[in-house]
Amino acid sequence: MLNQISNVDLRLLQVFSCVVRHGGFAAADAELKIGGPAISRHMAELESRLGFRLCQRGRRGFSLTERGKRAFDATMSIFAQLEDFRSELSAIQHHVTGQLNIGIVDGMILDEQFQLARALRELRALSSDVHVRIQVMSPPEIEQQIDDGRIHLGILAHHQTISMFDYFPLQAETLMLYCGRSHELFDAPDADVSPARLENCAYVDRGFTFHPRPRGVTFSEKSAATATQMEGIAFLILSGEYIGHLPDYYARVWVDSGAMRALGAGQFAYEVQITAITRQRRHRSLALQSFLGSLTAGGADHHDAPAAAAR
Repeated sequence: MLNQISNVDLRLLQVFSCVVRHGGFAAADAELKIGGPAISRHMAELESRLGFRLCQRGRRGFSLTERGKRAFDATMSIFAQLEDFRSELSAIQHHVTGQLNIGIVDGMILDEQFQLARALRELRALSSDVHVRIQVMSPPEIEQQIDDGRIHLGILAHHQTISMFDYFPLQAETLMLYCGRSHELFDAPDADVSPARLENCAYVDRGFTFHPRPRGVTFSEKSAATATQMEGIAFLILSGEYIGHLPDYYARVWVDSGAMRALGAGQFAYEVQITAITRQRRHRSLALQSFLGSLTAGGADHHDAPAAAAR
């Protein structure tokens, strides 16, 4: 295999990358649709052709060996270069085609300002030969997969400027502090919801190192909870035992029904900038360029977006 990479080798590497992305053989079958035994045979054949073991699986679950990790990085590099090659040929032909992989934080579908659906519609009208793949993931996962080439475009709240990424501001988003109907603060007047009173409340943390907290408020860590996605935060708030931040558009349905209320009349709210990011110095396909143009509605590159805490 090291002397000459064939189409068979590329197919085996595609199976390998799918297994790694899904964290195991069984989970990968939903995408590959070839059956667990066939996946096992492909992986065994790839290991035989490479001459070393790629992964371990058993009662402790699926994990890559050290050589497997390096092989996966090299595999993703190959696929990124192949995609760049195909995109370059498409550009020469002035034909929009190829793959467009997008990573996005959860909950954005409820935001009526967000123009993703329109951008997808315009891309489809431009060309039906682009295969779009959308995954919902956390901000750290988006940044990691943009960096290693698994996704071409990420959409998340801007929290820091990293030199390896290009940033495209999309819109501002306001996150309010909420409690559920059975929480002790639900019926408290806004004037009585002070930072000192909030310190005794269990707060839902996002679990990210860059998760924000309003200035002047120190939330108690006692009986606190962690939820990496907004749906989990909403469940915890609705329990009446926790307070937490949610985008105002996301919480509106529960506020309107009386199941939640915003605390402090906006005193404990903060704003973030929703941003699209791509990898710097990596070839942008015609599909990605067209999609970015629609998504930003003529916006320009913004490499120094204001620092704000990520959702």
